[in-house]
Amino acid sequence: MSRKNGVLIVIALLLLPLAAWALGWFGDDTLSDDPTVAEIQREMRRVSDLPEDQRRQAGDRMRSLGQNLTDEQRMELFKTSIPMWQPMMKQRLSDFFAKTPEDQRAQIDEEIDRMEEFRQNNPGGGNGGPFRGGQNMSPEKRDEFMKTMVAYLSPDVRAMFELRIQMFNDRREERGLEPIGPPGMRR
Repeated sequence: MSRKNGVLIVIALLLLPLAAWALGWFGDDTLSDDPTVAEIQREMRRVSDLPEDQRRQAGDRMRSLGQNLTDEQRMELFKTSIPMWQPMMKQRLSDFFAKTPEDQRAQIDEEIDRMEEFRQNNPGGGNGGPFRGGQNMSPEKRDEFMKTMVAYLSPDVRAMFELRIQMFNDRREERGLEPIGPPGMRR
């Protein structure tokens, strides 16, 4: 084999991965083929590395993008996002349960205050985020979605989540407020 042929073979071997990437062979197969769903998935991945104020802005952007998703797009987004959000959810729940009972109660009170302030300032409700279908989702459909979400959680995260919701609802009742969540999680 001549030196020239050897150089051409080496160049071809070096260009082969680049060509495969350009053709999409090495693309991120964890992203949806649907461009809107894929954009929300990229935003979700990016959000965990952001400071709190930027997280809220990113959340607003995701809600805006997700407002017009079909039910099929929402379910695809939900199912493909589990590996991204379940570890974050587990960490947040673990952090919460590591606090003293007094600090837990204070955090729950802050969350209730924010929720009630939002309800007062938005009497028609919010858009519900990318998974919830916005204001068009009926209470029954919202409950069904919540049950579906809980069914996808790992047993340890599900147990922490259900206990956390129960603590939240117990505190709401102590404050004279209605519980939240699907009927099966309200008591």
